[in-house]
Amino acid sequence: MRQRLFNPIRLFVALASLIAGTNNEGYLFALKKISKFFGMIAPVKSALSQYRQKISFLFFKNIFDAIVKNFYQDMKTYKGHHIVGFDGDDLNLPPTEDILEYGYRGYKIDDEHETHYLKMYLVKCVDLLSNVVLDFRQAIKNDEIELAIQMLSEIPKKTIALYDRLYFSSKMINAHIEEGILFIARCKKGSTFKEVVDFYSSSKRRSFFYYYDKKSGEHIKINLIKIKNPKNKETIVVATNMDVSDWSNKEITHLYTLRWDCETNNRDSTSTLKLDQWHSKFFNGIMQEIYVHLVMMNITKILIFQEDGYKIDIEKDKTQKANFKFIFYVVFDLIPKIIKNKVTAVIKEVKAEIKKTIEIRKRLSRSYPRQVKKKGKSYINDSVVKTRPLK
Repeated sequence: MRQRLFNPIRLFVALASLIAGTNNEGYLFALKKISKFFGMIAPVKSALSQYRQKISFLFFKNIFDAIVKNFYQDMKTYKGHHIVGFDGDDLNLPPTEDILEYGYRGYKIDDEHETHYLKMYLVKCVDLLSNVVLDFRQAIKNDEIELAIQMLSEIPKKTIALYDRLYFSSKMINAHIEEGILFIARCKKGSTFKEVVDFYSSSKRRSFFYYYDKKSGEHIKINLIKIKNPKNKETIVVATNMDVSDWSNKEITHLYTLRWDCETNNRDSTSTLKLDQWHSKFFNGIMQEIYVHLVMMNITKILIFQEDGYKIDIEKDKTQKANFKFIFYVVFDLIPKIIKNKVTAVIKEVKAEIKKTIEIRKRLSRSYPRQVKKKGKSYINDSVVKTRPLK
């Protein structure tokens, strides 16, 4: 049988399938399904990777952006505000000449050595009432604050943004003042703000200080609140530019703990779906895989959200969630039907599976302290080379 060429639509379906099945077995399974439908001989990985280079990753980025834009009208709010969270992660990239030319380098070990595998640093913006990824930025250097700031202008204005303790800084406050967006950010004990350090050592539950905005010449009130981490009972301090007279400590605690779902979202990408098991050694190909991955994730998460498979009741401390991993592979398995334009049948089938896997739980009910395990050295981090100079 003569092998047929992939057109862009077939290529998109192939890539989407490859993201879902990222190991060798998953790759063969994906191509077997697609090849059977199109009546063609499945190409080897290298042939598919070479053909992909003819299509810019922006083609896939535009699809991701369109899905997010359409989803905005369905986003839920709490007390009239959207709730989003920002969290960073890093991915290992293959050390090819193409990717080195884009400026990516390994993790710095000392002044003369870095890891063999290159690092891509990224930050996601996640809608925490649906777990849908609203935006994504990546860079060659680890600057999570800057990447988060780049996304602020793209999110709805009536939003409360949640941050871990690495983000709270003058740079972050300035950006939120400029965009008119509210924030809740955890503070480090050794903060650069003297007011935060003093508040940590005091017996007060609430306090505030005025931050001088040089650009507008105004003094902005920053409220400080002590809350107890529901999981390990540790007292932490959060800073916010919200009018806290309308919010109780309990409400702010529950809002901040929503941010932990950003970490779950990152885990879905790297641990569950194995995002960094690449099928390309080119920057363009890797960016294609990232955006197709995000498209597939969001399609699944939006379907789950629309069927009440992701529902958080902040006031009653309850969650209603379907099994994301299972539903993701249900959607993946139905790709041939989607190609045949049997969308109605697919949605009906997915809805039925979502309802089967929904579980209702009490939020923050963990009865034992969270254990933060130190990441031991893995093979890719043990492989050290001399620092490669930038060209």
